[in-house]
Amino acid sequence: MRPEDNLQKAVVDYLELIEAREPGFVFFAVPNAGKRSFKGAAREKAMGLRSGVPDLCIIFGGRPHFIELKAPGSLIGKRGKPKADPRSVSQKHFQWRLIAAGSAVTTRDSFESVREFIDLIVAASHSLKRQKAEAA
Repeated sequence: MRPEDNLQKAVVDYLELIEAREPGFVFFAVPNAGKRSFKGAAREKAMGLRSGVPDLCIIFGGRPHFIELKAPGSLIGKRGKPKADPRSVSQKHFQWRLIAAGSAVTTRDSFESVREFIDLIVAASHSLKRQKAEAA
């Protein structure tokens, strides 16, 4: 079990609450982590599995949002200073590709910071809908 698994379970519980109350809010996990045999990895790569894909994808407001989860405390030290980037080279590369394609991407290591990101997505979508309604 990865250190971030408990964090991901808590985030999924929260996403399910949002999904139940927000029409058009969709999320899914990308099961990229884990050890595979060489044969299994080759088969999954041929089927489209990509190294570095973030853990969660949220689609809301017509835009994809991706969240990479890290072990709690792995991004910010005890004194509030950033730690060395815990993302792998493939994660960094894939995140840059997602950003270039127009996606929102973030790396988080606490439930509170993930919740803030999700709440921002929802609030921004509601604000945009209000602006469109007022302009009509």
